Amino acid sequence: MNMKIPAVFGMVVLGLSGLLFAQYTSQTDSVTFVAEVAQFIEVQVTPPSINFGTLNPLANTTSTTSVDVTNTANSNVDIKLTLSGSNFTSATDEIDITNLRMSASAAAPAAGSFIESMTNAEKACTSTVFNGGQDCSDVLIDSTVNLWFNFFVPGGKKAGTYSSTINIKSDGII
Repeated sequence: MNMKIPAVFGMVVLGLSGLLFAQYTSQTDSVTFVAEVAQFIEVQVTPPSINFGTLNPLANTTSTTSVDVTNTANSNVDIKLTLSGSNFTSATDEIDITNLRMSASAAAPAAGSFIESMTNAEKACTSTVFNGGQDCSDVLIDSTVNLWFNFFVPGGKKAGTYSSTINIKSDGII
């Protein structure tokens, strides 16, 4: 049987035979991302105030509760504490801040164990300064240090209500 190939098919075959098909390849590139996470410190201080109540001159009194400083779980660094305070003032008199002593301790220390006085200048906690069994120079993430205060009222101070402000500064330890 003699078949005739249509001319169109022959032209298509002839036309395709001259084409070169390119070979496809793939390429992979990568991008490097860099991000620096900043120090983040979140501290909770409770309670917001301490009331020693009514004291007699020459009295040496320890607070009935501690000031608890918590380095929360949101922090990403351990912290060290630095403390300073202002003199206790009333309407007519003043008691020097050095009559207030502080100790970091899990429980209320005996009155005689308070040896470190507060000052108007910042005073950093160290492994020995303000250490009454707890180290406020290295407060771990998600932990609490208890700060106890002891106040001595010198003789000759006028009757009245005295107040002071204590500043607690938290710095990250890297």
